[in-house]
Amino acid sequence: MLLSFGSLDAYTEYAISKNYRQPGGATDGSAIYANADYMIGPLMLGGAYKKYEDFSYRLQDIPLANHHGETLSDALSSGLDEEGWQARASLNPGSALSLSADYAEAWSSDKKRKMNDLYLEAAISTGGEWLLSYSHIEKLDDTMQQWQKEFYPAISAGITAWGSPLKL
Repeated sequence: MLLSFGSLDAYTEYAISKNYRQPGGATDGSAIYANADYMIGPLMLGGAYKKYEDFSYRLQDIPLANHHGETLSDALSSGLDEEGWQARASLNPGSALSLSADYAEAWSSDKKRKMNDLYLEAAISTGGEWLLSYSHIEKLDDTMQQWQKEFYPAISAGITAWGSPLKL
């Protein structure tokens, strides 16, 4: 279902799946995904929610409700046992500056698998384009006794040199 009213855009979907010929018998699955964005002048606020239980749909990827498109666990496919939320904001106070922040958390029903995802960005466009960003992804899997942490600060620049775009 899609709703667009003035400065609000909202989207939600619900799906079910049935896995046949499984060793333990047929498995019914379900997926709920909701997403909304609201604009207030130069400020955009958004959020998403997901809840997947034994959901298997191989024709396309399911929305993961985080900036980096990370799964809850690298050892499992998405949709089996996952719930989470995402909050994001972006501010464009002028034509030369934009700021963005995105944070998400997800967990399994038994809380033994957890992850969080953070992305911060500042972009400046004055004759060229400068981008400062920070990415942080953390995953905890108590069942496999694994902890994974990735973080990436970055600076990139885009300029025009000899009539061609150049990205550093």
